[in-house]
Amino acid sequence: MLLPIGGAAAAQTPAGGLPAGLSGKSSLSGAEEAAIEQFLTAQVPGLSGQNGAAGIRTARTAVMAPLGANTTVNFRLVYGRVLREKVLPGLTGAGQKNDQVVANAMRIAGETASTTTAPFVLDAMKDPRPPVKFAAVTAAGRMLELTGKGQSALNPADLTGVVKAIGEFVGTAGEASLVDGGVVALAAGVAIPAKAGPGLEQVSSASMSALATGLSVRLTKPDGQVAVPAALRAMKTTRDALTAGAAGGQVLSAQAMRDGAAMAGDTLRLLMRLDKEGKKHALHDQLVGASVTVVTLSATLLDANLPAVPTDPGKIIGQGGALTKPPFNFPADRFN
Repeated sequence: MLLPIGGAAAAQTPAGGLPAGLSGKSSLSGAEEAAIEQFLTAQVPGLSGQNGAAGIRTARTAVMAPLGANTTVNFRLVYGRVLREKVLPGLTGAGQKNDQVVANAMRIAGETASTTTAPFVLDAMKDPRPPVKFAAVTAAGRMLELTGKGQSALNPADLTGVVKAIGEFVGTAGEASLVDGGVVALAAGVAIPAKAGPGLEQVSSASMSALATGLSVRLTKPDGQVAVPAALRAMKTTRDALTAGAAGGQVLSAQAMRDGAAMAGDTLRLLMRLDKEGKKHALHDQLVGASVTVVTLSATLLDANLPAVPTDPGKIIGQGGALTKPPFNFPADRFN
């Protein structure tokens, strides 16, 4: 049982271990910041695995309890600062050999969604251990999701770094689950509305470009077929964003639409190659249809006065294909 902080008379949240309402305050006193530090440092033994797997879960639940829809930016910043200085360094990095400890630290860092916890997530995305990498990219996606809900303490520069890092992650991830995890994370970025906060107007388009360019890199590797399931998710995300723009909703930037069309072209090229080699993928037909739709919608939004895009994949990619003509104008050999 967690002991009250700040005296026996302090009101408590059921599981948070902090005075009730503290996470909703826009400014915190020195004593309140000290209470946060005392509470978080008390969870370190549990988070470190000293009490086994159950102890890790219990401590993680306690740490995450104050973080919710009504948590203020200032509380997240203070909480994140204490996590950065007193908690996360010992739970992450190459020196921490317990994957479960690192994974749970990533959940905390992602849920805090603070400028001070994001660096731990980005560093863990470079960890060689697949479970750690997956936990980290999932945490990165959670930070983007919370930003879209207006519940993060990340500034535009932080978000630019997070989006860029996830895009690079998608392009270099080895396992299918990791590629898909990166796509899921960036889909949360694509969904961020322009009105989510000052300076966030371009995060959706930046996420779309990062998703498309990262996946294009992964699809063109010798084992590109590993990324096919993730490509279907990415194509659906892109199609939905383009459809929303065509219906009067948030419109992606021209560059993001061109990047999405290029991803569709790279997907079609891979699928056609696999089919030609007698290795037709189970998702072939579904993914071809989604890719053609992405190219068609992108072309219409970029220039509605141009001729309709052909539905034959062979007339979309390759020399003389639709992607080599306006409004895309990719090099003639781009999708050979």
